[in-house]
Amino acid sequence: MTKLVLVVVALAACATTYATAQRELGLEERTNMELGMLRERNPSLAPILRDSFAFAVFPSVGEGQIGTGGAYGHGVLYVNGLPAGFVAMHQPASGLDLQGRTYTEVLLLRDQDHVEELKAGQLDLVDAPVVFMREGRDISTAGIPGTVALIEQRGGARLGVSVAGQQIVYEPRG
Repeated sequence: MTKLVLVVVALAACATTYATAQRELGLEERTNMELGMLRERNPSLAPILRDSFAFAVFPSVGEGQIGTGGAYGHGVLYVNGLPAGFVAMHQPASGLDLQGRTYTEVLLLRDQDHVEELKAGQLDLVDAPVVFMREGRDISTAGIPGTVALIEQRGGARLGVSVAGQQIVYEPRG
């Protein structure tokens, strides 16, 4: 009986690990695909990403609010241009607001300290500027110190975006 319990526990652990690996692989593929499309629509993005120490890409952030709500998305953290781990973002919101939209977010991290703060869940985005990406238009982050959020809105009614209050959780690859 003890052996049967151990076998069942081992199989459950393997199934969970396999499901997690499949989910991570799918997220990485979706993120890489969205990143390729962003570069295609916004040619000035490629040098910005190349010059950044690291960046986190959230291919699809959903935001909704009827009084209370928030934004939520999953993505990939790239360090020196290579996938380093997975990120999840949550941004709670409340107030007299009715909205719903989706967008892609690229969070540029300028140095190792910002990466370590993100990994520790302590990245402060209160004063982080937001730059909107629009197809065919040049974007620039020149002269903007610190972390910068690049946003490409997909659909929805609200135009303004703030990254203040975003909470990011990091999970290493593997």
